[in-house]
Amino acid sequence: MLREFFIWLFKDEKPLEIDVFNFWHILYTLLIIGTTIALGFYFSKKDDKTKQKLLSILATAAVVLYLGDFFIQPLMHGDAVAGGEMNIDKLPFHICTVMCPLLAFVQFNKKFAFIKEPIALLSIIGPLMYLTYPNGAVGDISPFCYKIIQTFLYHGVVFAWGFFMIATKTVIPSIKNWWKAFIIIICIALWASFGNAVYSNSDHSYDWFFLTGSAFPFVPKPLMPFAVIFAILGMVFIIYGVYYGYLKVRNHFKNNSSLEEKETATV
Repeated sequence: MLREFFIWLFKDEKPLEIDVFNFWHILYTLLIIGTTIALGFYFSKKDDKTKQKLLSILATAAVVLYLGDFFIQPLMHGDAVAGGEMNIDKLPFHICTVMCPLLAFVQFNKKFAFIKEPIALLSIIGPLMYLTYPNGAVGDISPFCYKIIQTFLYHGVVFAWGFFMIATKTVIPSIKNWWKAFIIIICIALWASFGNAVYSNSDHSYDWFFLTGSAFPFVPKPLMPFAVIFAILGMVFIIYGVYYGYLKVRNHFKNNSSLEEKETATV
């Protein structure tokens, strides 16, 4: 009886449908990004203790959402052919899933402080890639079923952690550190290559970190690893550009405000 209840709770067959760029996809994406940015500005004004508590809560939530999912996956399909099996694709070989252990190490172990900045940046980039184009995870499935809610919530929490790391000034991005992100991206590529080689078989081939070229057949297969590495590195530079652009605009308005106050005081 209990098993039947959980199978009903976590199954996919419910009303409505979420697909790439349809109403529900756009709504979820806007809610996640908008709420994160709004809360980021709100918590940026709080004391350091509150900021660190928030970051710890988010890191813990990411771990719970990620690990807890492996216990629920066998119930998602009930007693169907795929029932009782875990989704191997969710092992930590993609950029989004590998961020879970990495952000936990960074948040809770001071020995990993030297990679705080690149992990924060990649925790923004990975979820944004998914939120923008979650192909394969959506389509012919309800926007209110466990699979969709868990996936969007997990990516939203990881994105929020990365964004809040910068918004709370726990991490102050410096483009001089771009090479750290580059090294970590290469390490993720090597780690994903290991996963693709070990877990792929004659029945199923995995494409973790999009290295095999199956997800983007228009790119020559031998060039795909380099394309992925430099594409994500390019996104890192875009984040740096957005951050420096924000600082420039903020400082511009601050200077204008200070100038107006001086002129008013003089009058």
